[in-house]
Amino acid sequence: MSLAAGRRDRDGIEPVDGIYGNCATAAEHTIINALVLLALLEVIRTLQAYLKLGRVRATFILDTALVVLIGELMGLWFREYAPEKVLLGLGVILALVALRIVTARFSSELHATDPLRKL
Repeated sequence: MSLAAGRRDRDGIEPVDGIYGNCATAAEHTIINALVLLALLEVIRTLQAYLKLGRVRATFILDTALVVLIGELMGLWFREYAPEKVLLGLGVILALVALRIVTARFSSELHATDPLRKL
């Protein structure tokens, strides 16, 4: 049974945009909230590393920044966005990934027997 906009069904409840509209909105909020949760977990991991080691490793900071920026980029998916903003975000993410690889590759915590050290 289809209801016209502005009408109420027999129980007095107004119809909504449709089940797909509600599911899309719920999925959007779930994805964005999950990405925010991941960012908070990265911040907590960085804090734990600081409390344990007395310093913060650059890889933890880069991981946190990557999670936050990827979350922002995913958030653009659900909104109007300018292509320049997406390209800028992708450029920053690629630069952070390159920095992450360099910091992991040249970390002082790698052992001499590590196969990556021989490359």
